[in-house]
Amino acid sequence: MEPGQEATCTVRIWNTGDVVDAYAVQVLGAAATWTAVETATVSLFPGANGVATLTFRPPRTAEVPAGSLPFAARVQSRDAGMATSVVEEGTLEVAPFTEVTGELLPRTSHARFTGRHRVRLTNAGNAPTPVHLSGSDPEQAVALRFSPPALSVPPGAVASVGVRAAATHVSWFAAPKQWSFQVTAQPPDGTPVQMQGAMEQLPLIGRWTRRAIALTALAAVALGILHYRGAEIQSAATNLMSGNRTAQGAGPLPPGGASPVAQTSPSTAPSPTPSKGGTGGGTTGGGTTGTGGGASSRPAIVAASACAGNAISYSAPNAGQPIPGLAVTFDNGPVGRTALVDLSANLGVDVDAEVRVAYSVDGGPAQENAYGPANL
Repeated sequence: MEPGQEATCTVRIWNTGDVVDAYAVQVLGAAATWTAVETATVSLFPGANGVATLTFRPPRTAEVPAGSLPFAARVQSRDAGMATSVVEEGTLEVAPFTEVTGELLPRTSHARFTGRHRVRLTNAGNAPTPVHLSGSDPEQAVALRFSPPALSVPPGAVASVGVRAAATHVSWFAAPKQWSFQVTAQPPDGTPVQMQGAMEQLPLIGRWTRRAIALTALAAVALGILHYRGAEIQSAATNLMSGNRTAQGAGPLPPGGASPVAQTSPSTAPSPTPSKGGTGGGTTGGGTTGTGGGASSRPAIVAASACAGNAISYSAPNAGQPIPGLAVTFDNGPVGRTALVDLSANLGVDVDAEVRVAYSVDGGPAQENAYGPANL
């Protein structure tokens, strides 16, 4: 018989005693829980016989194994008790049935190359069931591999099979794509179990990866520029900051953009210096301009004919005298100006003699540098 259905058999009882007796019928064994006894108590006169009917209703579960299932029927006299009892044995043939269910976990995987799933198989039948697994992809975008591709699931047991969904093409920069596929679990005698799944293929170089690569490239370019042009950039920044400070300290420029340098005059002449003998001097000047790009060049040298010069003679304790005409003006723009002035003199001085050179920038207060015989 097949589980879920029912079957019957009869038990015939004879009263071989000389008194009226009642006989109880009871089923023994694993089948007792799902077997019903009709006319569980049979009353008989001496020499009479009666029948009790056994109805088997095995449930359709894995708890009722397929194959031969022994059982027994015990008939016991109520008057004599166990002293007068009989046990008759029988066998019930249980047919196998197949009931396999499956579940794909997870339903959707996310990967760049291969998505990983697993198939959970449950055998609700009453016999070991071999199952073969296969997959299909209508778009042929993934290749399905099973580990193992076939197995036998014991009755009432659960088995697991690994599934790999490998993308057949590499996605470099495209948006994520979802590929659908189907897994089929096929028992030999039963309805195939079909499970739907999907694999979302991620791009090899995703959005955040692209941003990281771009930032790394920018950082590499910046480091290269600093490595090869760092000195020039530092010099340009220094010149620009120095020019800004000079322009702020000098105030607004006069019309025409010129920045005149004050000429040396008696009001800014060197302080009196005791000396004797004669002195003569001359200046040569040159200038460079560094605006914007921070470039620099060697100072231009003024021709000797353009040098200012004169000679003076005085002796102590007379006051020091300025050298007439010993002045030069540079005007190379508002920022980044560089001037080089060479001073030469033929002096006849004593050991205490001192020469003072005074200069001013953009009409500012005169600044002096003193030189003694040791310096000269």
